[in-house]
Amino acid sequence: MRRAPILLILAYGQLSGQSTSTEPALQIRFCDEVALADVDFARLRDLVSATLGKAGVGSVWLYCSVSNPGANPVGCREALKPPEVVVRLRPQGQGRHAQALGVSVAPKDGTGVHAHIHFAQIQNLAARARTDLPAILAITTLHEIGHLLMGPAHYPAGIMQSHWTEGRVAEVIRHGLFFQEFQSRTLRVNLAARASRCVRGAN
Repeated sequence: MRRAPILLILAYGQLSGQSTSTEPALQIRFCDEVALADVDFARLRDLVSATLGKAGVGSVWLYCSVSNPGANPVGCREALKPPEVVVRLRPQGQGRHAQALGVSVAPKDGTGVHAHIHFAQIQNLAARARTDLPAILAITTLHEIGHLLMGPAHYPAGIMQSHWTEGRVAEVIRHGLFFQEFQSRTLRVNLAARASRCVRGAN
């Protein structure tokens, strides 16, 4: 297992996030340390859910506020379930990851759970690329989820490429957000494996 520096993020909104894909659904617990604006969250969630849906992966979102925990749903205090991942939106990167858009713990077998997203770095890239913030957040979130479910590998193009410049952001947005077919297949297989562990544990 190793930490994989990456570029991603997640969103906001109690239990929500419908998609047309089949079960099992990926449960995304988003822990917000920056009080992301509702409108930015809504756009982020819609982009990420739609892209996961195209890959055949449903999504259920659980928004957990760090600054206002009293308003959080009960699920924010419950133990994590096997099909669940945690994405924590932090103000900025720290230490050796200070310039990274995000980092995640990404085992090779695709059983990753925790990812950190760095808001200040994402804001800077959005400004340089002259692109709206939710689009960069969505790319970052999808990349991060890709690592959690598929491992630390990067690929030359698309959402899972390693180095994000203004030009690469523009290229991905121009061609639309999507996972390649083999990546979509891996996402579905590894998510199904997580769900089966949940079923076995309940018996």
